[in-house]
Amino acid sequence: CEPETLKNPKIMKDGYIRMVIRSYYFQHWENIINQLTRYYYLFIEIPKHQDIKNSSAFFDIQHEFEEKTGISINDYFTVGFGVLANWYRKDLQNFSAIIPLQYFSKTKISDEKVKKCLELFTADIEKYKNEYKKDRMARRMEDSYAFLTMRKFPLFQLEDGKIIPLDIRFLVDKISSNIYWTIMEHQKTNGDRNRFTNFFGEIFEIYVIEIFQRIMHGTNRLHSKINYGKPEKESPEVILDYSPDFIFIDAKTSRLRLETVTTGDLALYNQDLEKCFFDSIKQMSNRINDFKNKEFPINGKHYKDGDKIWPVIVYLDDFPIDPVIWEYLNKKIAELKIPHLKNLEILDINELENIEAILSNNSGLSFLDILKEKNKGPFKNYSMNNYLYKTLKSVYLKIKPWIYSYFDDVISENLMETHFGKANNSSEPVRYPPDSSMKFRLGDLP
Repeated sequence: CEPETLKNPKIMKDGYIRMVIRSYYFQHWENIINQLTRYYYLFIEIPKHQDIKNSSAFFDIQHEFEEKTGISINDYFTVGFGVLANWYRKDLQNFSAIIPLQYFSKTKISDEKVKKCLELFTADIEKYKNEYKKDRMARRMEDSYAFLTMRKFPLFQLEDGKIIPLDIRFLVDKISSNIYWTIMEHQKTNGDRNRFTNFFGEIFEIYVIEIFQRIMHGTNRLHSKINYGKPEKESPEVILDYSPDFIFIDAKTSRLRLETVTTGDLALYNQDLEKCFFDSIKQMSNRINDFKNKEFPINGKHYKDGDKIWPVIVYLDDFPIDPVIWEYLNKKIAELKIPHLKNLEILDINELENIEAILSNNSGLSFLDILKEKNKGPFKNYSMNNYLYKTLKSVYLKIKPWIYSYFDDVISENLMETHFGKANNSSEPVRYPPDSSMKFRLGDLP
């Protein structure tokens, strides 16, 4: 920085916020199994629920994805998981390129499907050059740092036809969250983006509700979507009754735009906050106000003096949290005069999954205990994962979220048996590829 810049606190603080926003995008590393399993569950399992199928807002995700790509989501996951297994947690000494059709030759997937799927993942040097030029022309110069072309095609095809990954994180994103963006892209010219985003929001709400159902072990403390008033209004997705404490929880799929997180531009950040944060907390504040005005009861109980409400917003994607950012957000909350948000907590879905794992690990804690302890301690304005790591490190480092067991018990078996069969007609899961030394089972991974 120039000497004069160092003397200007506002410029320095703004610069720090930009750094935090970009760091969340470029340096965040989520557990690979968590991410893959979550998106499998969101796109494959929840849409099978009968109440989702019967919903007036139903959107055929499978059909739209296949119409855009020519392959099913299940085949997309299968091929994606398959190639990832070859490199996942391999050191350089054991690292090897893949000859695609040979790699999948002993599977039930046709060569045509393998080729079609890998075309979505793979580029050679000429394709990279052309795609990179298009990205640079379409976007701001700062976005060159986003590695957009490499994220779009995380597998690099060598001159001899073999493929290698440019980055495992890019490959995992392509297998998982890219399904969402593929369907969004298809809706630009071939459908209704709002209808898709609304439906996907419902799917995510169900995912969050199911987490809290497991956390609460079927007790009568949990309530979801209470309808009340005329015209009819709806409470937050989840309310937890720990009388005299009540936790109000909303689930949101809105996120900061790519242009925002790659540039850290504060003007863009403020625009995104209006849509994905302030709209959410205004809605939360209104629902808390309705409860305080006795417009609806919780478990037969109306609000009374002395009751305490804990608002929580759960996001599907990362939401940058840091003491300086909290100061920035609280200043804007005060300017907008939004009440009832004193104990506001922001979580991303990975943090909620980790909380579930801690609570199911006989920790003796409740969700309310975690909120209370974080709120009164030195980590109040840090992210939840920072708090969990610093204060519950011995438990945090050993946790295995529910989606770990779901991966082993369901996804691994489904992909193996449906598309690969059993190895040598035995009860053992097939290897990826069949002659590999690495089983594609979580429990067998180093």
